[in-house]
Amino acid sequence: MKTIKKISPIAELNYFLAIFIPLTIGIGSFLVLMHRTEVKVDTTEVNLNEIRNVEMAAQGAASDFHVIESDLRFLANQNELRAML
Repeated sequence: MKTIKKISPIAELNYFLAIFIPLTIGIGSFLVLMHRTEVKVDTTEVNLNEIRNVEMAAQGAASDFHVIESDLRFLANQNELRAML
């Protein structure tokens, strides 16, 4: 019959820490990397959406100015308006 060798509590703690600490560092590093990647993707997406919003607003303003310009050209060609000036 084999006898089981008794390990001291300090040796057990050392074995536990030798496994736990590197594993924790590895998993923590992986999670930090995943978080940073997700934040970078979200930031890029928000920036692109803001650029699109500004472009759409600029197109809307340009369209409004074209409408105003055509109205002013129409009014400038009215003879009654010239007579009043």
